[in-house]
Amino acid sequence: MFLTKLFRRNPSVKAAPTPAATFDPGFVFDPLSDDFITNPYPILAHLREHAPVHRCVTGAWVLTRYEDVLAALSDKRLSNAPAPYAVVNQRNADRYVCAQVANNILPFLDGELHQRIRFVLGRSFFKAIKDFQGESGKAQLERLALDILTPLLKQPEFDVIHDFGTPFSGRVMCQCMGFDEQDLPKLAQWSEMFLYLFSVMPSEDIRAQVDQALTEFRLYLKKVLEQKRRHPADDWISALLADNQEATTPLTDSELIDAFMLFFADGLENVDRFLGTVFKLLFEQPEQLALVKADHSLIGDLVDECLRYDPPAQFIGRIATEDITLHGHTIKAHSAVFLMLGSANRDPQQYLEADTFDLNHGYKNTLEFGRGHHSCFGKNLVRYQMIEAVRVILSQCPELTLAQQSFQWEKRLAHRWLTHCALAPNHPR
Repeated sequence: MFLTKLFRRNPSVKAAPTPAATFDPGFVFDPLSDDFITNPYPILAHLREHAPVHRCVTGAWVLTRYEDVLAALSDKRLSNAPAPYAVVNQRNADRYVCAQVANNILPFLDGELHQRIRFVLGRSFFKAIKDFQGESGKAQLERLALDILTPLLKQPEFDVIHDFGTPFSGRVMCQCMGFDEQDLPKLAQWSEMFLYLFSVMPSEDIRAQVDQALTEFRLYLKKVLEQKRRHPADDWISALLADNQEATTPLTDSELIDAFMLFFADGLENVDRFLGTVFKLLFEQPEQLALVKADHSLIGDLVDECLRYDPPAQFIGRIATEDITLHGHTIKAHSAVFLMLGSANRDPQQYLEADTFDLNHGYKNTLEFGRGHHSCFGKNLVRYQMIEAVRVILSQCPELTLAQQSFQWEKRLAHRWLTHCALAPNHPR
């Protein structure tokens, strides 16, 4: 087992570990059950200990231990292609726009095609996000955060997800990619529909709405590409178009457009929803909140611990391309496999005190963004935004409190998203 050394700078009072739960001997995991959506961690702890390779009610195999998830992330016998029975499988590409898009973007691609697209995208993207590093980048993020937060401070309360997080991250992504910020409302709507590609389509009506949103998003981006080719600007899309011309095998416009949809949607939703989780966790642990208020240099550690402790992506899916034997079970070829990132990050065989929330943990090699060739492209940009957003809110709201007593999580496969998180800036309760 890969036991990670702990790094502690300050003593702190840690949150109580997740309480144990009682399970029937024949327990079968349902990733859309109300119990799992509300609090997945007792169920994941049970599976880690008693059934680390478990077949859930959907027929998918579930891996919950850190070492198994880590190995699976680089196992070439596990494909990223959509499941054979999924709406977004390649067989539906002639019928549904969502299937066309899914089979054209990095999370669902393997092998040379994945490497080619990732290489061309990455070269210009990593140059672009350097603008958000260093003092000038921090100042830019701070100005954006203050511009959005200042009018909210005049209200008795505001929703940190929808009132602050969506416009903040949306404007960051617009500036990075060169979109008109006036288009943010429709870009946000399209992005929410886009992320159904990674979940279960709950109905034919939702599938139709997703197809309509993706069609509109594609048409919007086609016009953006035409504009950037005529009038290049200081943004990622312009830089990528220039780099793409020099590539050995340039990306097609279809590949570029669908990649831009992915990056915008991922960048937006990974920040706004996760801001709600961060503040929920902070107010549930007043000792941790006091530490961060006293020393803003700890905010980076706070963000990292929140990502480990309660990540916005609970798991990612793979498809077995051949029979795989693990812990006495045979995962048959063509079976779906869920790699439970949220469980791996709480594996006590990997991390001491894994089930407690403590910003001083300093754990390394956590898996909330995946690992290897399929790790999240935009993880550093997400982290930069989160740190500055939390810092600005805490500095501008010294008496910040929660304005709600209960929380609801969206019923989405794989994503762990709060519906709302209301904060009261100047009215302690």
